[in-house]
Amino acid sequence: MPKTTNLNLNLTTDSSTLFKDWRDSIDGNNSSQNYSNMQIIDEAVGKTKPITMYNNITVYFVADTTYNDYVYRGTITINGIKSTDIAEVTFDLNEATSGNYAPICQTAANTIYVYSKVSDTIVIPLIKVYSSWQ
Repeated sequence: MPKTTNLNLNLTTDSSTLFKDWRDSIDGNNSSQNYSNMQIIDEAVGKTKPITMYNNITVYFVADTTYNDYVYRGTITINGIKSTDIAEVTFDLNEATSGNYAPICQTAANTIYVYSKVSDTIVIPLIKVYSSWQ
């Protein structure tokens, strides 16, 4: 049975009459474009950029003047990150609710910056990086 490229979805070649019209519309056999719904879904997923996850990242904070309220910056080096990527940092519950850590981060070439009011060393349980199209 033929399959789509990215998700390995089945494309039927069954020519029996039961549900044939429906199957043909799913597989694109009855359309002027001959392009199936399964193939459209598969192609869209194939264009989706991956989400990369990093666990238990240790961060050291040093004095920084970027923000008045958060006078320390932690630098996380991860090769391949671009300034156009989006990073989502998930702090431990105690840190997240302490008010000491900025709710945002910034990305730069091979780097994620996080900001703090204190110069502690912490472990960030989860960082998700959404790759950009650029």
